[in-house]
Amino acid sequence: MSQIIRERSAPLQRFTGGLNNYWDQSSIDDSELASVINFEFTSNGALTSRPPIYLEKNSSNVVIKTPAASEPLDIIGTYIRQDGARFLVGVTDDKTWIYNVSTKAWTQIATFRASDCTQYLNKIVLCSETQAGGYWEAGTFTSTPTMPRLGGIELFQTRFFGFGVQGTTTANIVYWSNVSTAGPSGSSTSVWNWEDEFGAKLYVEIGGGDGQWITAMAQGYNDIVIFRNRSTYRYSYGELPEEGTMQVMQQDIGAETRRSVVKFENAHLVLSGQTLYLYQNYLYYPLNSEKVRFTPDNAYERRFEHAISMVGSRCIVFHNGAIYCYDMETRTWSQWTTSSRIGYFVTIPRRFEDEQEELYFGISGSAELDAPGITDYSLYRIEDNSTSSVGSEEMTCSLRTKIYDFNTPVEWKRLYFWTTDITTARIVRAIAVPVSIREEALAVHWDELSSDGQYDNSFYTWDELSRENEFDDRFGTWDRPKTPGTIETVIEDFPQGQLIRMETKLDNSLRFRRIFFELYLSCDGTAATSPVQVFSIIPMVGAKAKIAREAN
Repeated sequence: MSQIIRERSAPLQRFTGGLNNYWDQSSIDDSELASVINFEFTSNGALTSRPPIYLEKNSSNVVIKTPAASEPLDIIGTYIRQDGARFLVGVTDDKTWIYNVSTKAWTQIATFRASDCTQYLNKIVLCSETQAGGYWEAGTFTSTPTMPRLGGIELFQTRFFGFGVQGTTTANIVYWSNVSTAGPSGSSTSVWNWEDEFGAKLYVEIGGGDGQWITAMAQGYNDIVIFRNRSTYRYSYGELPEEGTMQVMQQDIGAETRRSVVKFENAHLVLSGQTLYLYQNYLYYPLNSEKVRFTPDNAYERRFEHAISMVGSRCIVFHNGAIYCYDMETRTWSQWTTSSRIGYFVTIPRRFEDEQEELYFGISGSAELDAPGITDYSLYRIEDNSTSSVGSEEMTCSLRTKIYDFNTPVEWKRLYFWTTDITTARIVRAIAVPVSIREEALAVHWDELSSDGQYDNSFYTWDELSRENEFDDRFGTWDRPKTPGTIETVIEDFPQGQLIRMETKLDNSLRFRRIFFELYLSCDGTAATSPVQVFSIIPMVGAKAKIAREAN
């Protein structure tokens, strides 16, 4: 191998910077990727396929669906019974249910749709936006008539706190209940009572009439953190909440919805607008600013627009139909695509005496009833592991590197070959794409050629002519059917069906000034094909051979 090739060759590895789709593909850092889909990053920069998302099924292999046929299912919380049994708390159009994760059975617990829930004294405490809530235990629901209509509820210092309903006069009100005590002279108070001795509600109001509303509430260190759609407050008190203090923490950052706040260890993750924040010690820290731009996915109708959730150390961001993942350990971003169009996950905590891992259940963000393989709204699962022994999901994991010029942007270079170090059990697509100057649009358009006369504005489009049938939405592009100079290789020189690590050589010889690389690997999330991994890409690059002037 010539010395110049050794000098120009550069291992492209340790992609510790993760996804960066905010800046131009040529201006991002060498450790970043312009596109990374269904991959996750390890601490050493290697890429590995994400965990599969699969349908929850019972012991008879029957898919677990919404308990009310054709009604969308939402999960609003969890419930751990005194004996250790674990449940999801779900809602349909006009009922509330619990789902036993062991027996995989639904049980109705209320004849109204709860807006939120919490747990206290082995009871599931429910609130509602349309009526007074109550609590359920051991098959019996008990109403609490003094509970106001609430959009959310939290238990804090043995009191219930809740916030009013968006779109009503209570949208900026924080309510609280009494605390259970045996007072002097035989008088007593109850945590189930939300009124004082005069029958008045206990509450405090935040900036009423300023065009904002409360979207979420969470427990802080020694306070209640109140998120509005464009601001954040904290409420703290000593002995009595009515003597407490409401303090503004941030005037410009809030939470989009109740599902836009999730707790992680000693901090909260908050989605506000186009930015995911880490809220810790009363300060906000942006996590995707000038790094990742959330691009909407308008390919389907959505039930909701925003949600974030945690799966292990991953923060899953559902933003206008698109799914992004931020790893709290490696501090890297990636993008996920899935046919389930998952919206959020809910974590079932592990039992103290249990060695099993935490369970994660997901809900689709799609409003469409039909999806591949299912005919109703279903419950999904994911695990904190790239390989599952329970379910599977066919997925394509892909990456696109930055545009490299190898520190000589104006010089023509030659790619002799390139190698990739990967682990896979299936065929791999590898593409080397030289970058050329973009051509200007033609002054005369192909559409104009279909005009029948001076006043005929009904032009045929070449896209329409490329339809193969009535439902074909993938149009051919007459202007550029293929990127000039692109070389695509199918890697199949390994025993298929056996997961193996290999370094394969791609004999793609071409000349270029700037270039980028793409890899496409597939797996199904089971041990037979997963995890697929990418460790490095190494192009062998030299100077283009020069021709003497006398030869021209």
